[in-house]
Amino acid sequence: MSPEPAGGPVVTRSARAVLAPVLVVALGVGALAGCGGDAERPADAEAVAEPTTTTTGAGPRGDADAAGPATTTTSVPPTTDPAGGPERADPGAPVVAPTQPPRAGRSVAALAAQIRRAERIVRDPSSPEAQVARQAHRQQVAYRELSLHPDWLDPVLDRLSEPLRTDALHQVAARQEFLDMASEASLAPGPPDEWRVEAPAPADDLLRWYRSAGREHGVEWEVLAAVNLVETGLGRIRADSVAGAQGPMQFIPETWARWGEGDVHDPESAIEGAARYLAASGAAEGRLADALWAYNNDDRYVRAVDLYAGLMRRTPELFRAFYHWQVYYRSAAGDLLLPEGYPAVPAVARP
Repeated sequence: MSPEPAGGPVVTRSARAVLAPVLVVALGVGALAGCGGDAERPADAEAVAEPTTTTTGAGPRGDADAAGPATTTTSVPPTTDPAGGPERADPGAPVVAPTQPPRAGRSVAALAAQIRRAERIVRDPSSPEAQVARQAHRQQVAYRELSLHPDWLDPVLDRLSEPLRTDALHQVAARQEFLDMASEASLAPGPPDEWRVEAPAPADDLLRWYRSAGREHGVEWEVLAAVNLVETGLGRIRADSVAGAQGPMQFIPETWARWGEGDVHDPESAIEGAARYLAASGAAEGRLADALWAYNNDDRYVRAVDLYAGLMRRTPELFRAFYHWQVYYRSAAGDLLLPEGYPAVPAVARP
């Protein structure tokens, strides 16, 4: 994000634009771009939703790679079948931060079944929060796995009905945009030493802050949530980017000095600052693509954030799922789960 809002090219969102990136072989996803500087990124939404990046360097939330993880890593045996039998849902069960990654389906049929089950539960407002958390994590790894098998995309989509088919396509397309930001040569052995992973602010608080800031400045709350998701996994990653961007919305210091108020690391203040900046950059006038391009000067970033925001526009319940997405870092050896408490809690290789 640059200190002065600057318009960028208007991004065309045709069906072809959404479908084409999905056909490219995936590398890895990440997050952490940084509001105010030149694009930087390889990270993760994922939590994301991926999750999770920066355009040319490593920033929090990420995918990066090399022959072996530089971080302390634990391998775990595969967990039970991700599409397995009925899951007991205890309404009073606490949400426990995962320390091991679930297994993704290893076939088209298994992956489609995993996506169907996870999506059904995370979209159901009556699902207990602990169950949503578990299934959101399985949803996340399913889309990560599908992104690594572009030849599986059509067969998996054929096994899904609408609106899930389109949503799954958009999940993979968003992830692919971030994967395309990182070349094999740019991948690192592991996350930067400064990375810390912590629990995000409560979901209800985040949602209230997105909505309040969005109403005040004329920016959709879903856009603020999507930016927060791809930048730091909704605040799970606490670290500065290679360009010096800080806080859960990743502000370059000089940008924050002009558009922010209070503590850049405070999520409510950071969300307010992001809404103010995006509005001034065109979002309040209906030029969302320009505003997102000003936030991070990369058309792929613009498309990915818009795809994640669109998922929440169509199905607001998906915010609950994105909230429970974990931090994954893509290394040459594969995905590493960075649990809450990392690095004190070691990284774990995804089976």
